[in-house]
Amino acid sequence: VRTVYVERNGSARKTVGTILLCFAGMVFLVLAFLAGILGALCLAARRGVDVRIVVPAIPDKKIVYHLTQSFFPELMESGVTIYKYTPGFVHSKCFVVDDRLAVVGTINLDYRSLYLHFENAVLFRDCPAVLDLKKDFEKTFPMCCEQISSGKMRRMGMLDSLLRLFAPLL
Repeated sequence: VRTVYVERNGSARKTVGTILLCFAGMVFLVLAFLAGILGALCLAARRGVDVRIVVPAIPDKKIVYHLTQSFFPELMESGVTIYKYTPGFVHSKCFVVDDRLAVVGTINLDYRSLYLHFENAVLFRDCPAVLDLKKDFEKTFPMCCEQISSGKMRRMGMLDSLLRLFAPLL
């Protein structure tokens, strides 16, 4: 188990992007805020990686919830499967990649989490905790409501564009 520390140059976001680009099989994530890794998720899905994201169906912060949903059409058009967790509120921040790597922590991979709140995460590699987290994801998916098609998603409007402009500060 290693603790991942963040440097001022955005290395945590670059590291997550690199992880998503290098692995080929599957990526399962629970994150409420996707702006920091949107490009890496879309590229991974376009390459055929099974990318699944679990987001809260019940918001704690309406602005962040609305902003997160503004990314859904782009993600889904790239082949990402999005699940809304419906039994209650989900606030965990974790992901599993290729049954070999997992990250669990408090990080949303946004500016506030990384630079203002100094949040952190633990990186697990090639250990039983990785498969335990994958099993937890596999139990979570059936409890969620899957977003079926991007055609049913609303297109980005003026509010979404404005929120995306300020996303790094949220």
